[in-house]
Amino acid sequence: MSITPELHNALQTLIALLAILNPIGAIPIFIALTADEDPAQQLATIKLASRSVAIVLLIAAFLGEYILQFFGISIAAFQVAGGMVLMLLAFNMLQAKSSRYRHTPEETAEGMSKEAVAVVPLAIPLMAG
Repeated sequence: MSITPELHNALQTLIALLAILNPIGAIPIFIALTADEDPAQQLATIKLASRSVAIVLLIAAFLGEYILQFFGISIAAFQVAGGMVLMLLAFNMLQAKSSRYRHTPEETAEGMSKEAVAVVPLAIPLMAG
């Protein structure tokens, strides 16, 4: 069975997006943030988060290069910086170091009491960060 180049590129893009967005990894956070909501509210949260992720990704896809040019950042510099951030995160994971940043109980309670968690923290920093 031969795969056409177009199908191969589409599958490659889909797999890359799934790896970047990590929807499976977002499920426990979604459950924790929406535990007190009924199923209709959870569905509305999912829809809003999905739309927000799509908008952020489309803006990045179509305007990302122009945004980087506006700030005077080359694609190569952006790739190097992103690689360094990932490398530092990987080294911390390998050494089992926890984050230096701590959340106070008040911050945690405030995060759990927010009414709309679809855009922040679910869509933007978690999935389309």
